Amino acid sequence: EIQARHPVIGDVRGHGLMQGIEFTDADGCPDPGTAAAVQQATTRHQLLSLTCGPLGNVIRLIPALVVTPEEIRTGLERFGAAVDEVCASALTLSSARLCWTAELPRHSGPRWRSFPHAVVSSASELPVGHSATT
Repeated sequence: EIQARHPVIGDVRGHGLMQGIEFTDADGCPDPGTAAAVQQATTRHQLLSLTCGPLGNVIRLIPALVVTPEEIRTGLERFGAAVDEVCASALTLSSARLCWTAELPRHSGPRWRSFPHAVVSSASELPVGHSATT
């Protein structure tokens, strides 16, 4: 239902109670900026979540094994409210948070890295040696 309302949710996958919600841009490319913004919004809505994945564009929800169906419904309502909040915002963090790096020697090509623990609002705030891409 939440995915149907928001095209930024590219895929929902997982095993049992552990679920990963992938965020993508309009072209279907990974969108770690939106994932980070939703993760921060879930905290404001009193729901703990983690960003994960090699590109940081997935939010992981892992409730306790003793969770009740009512708590699952409440958690999904809060997650939906967080996604609604972020999607209603005109601010997009994607271009400022997705940065080019070639730090992984085993990878055959270029790799993207996000900065999930810092709020970056412009390219000038990126760590030294990194640049924002569009």
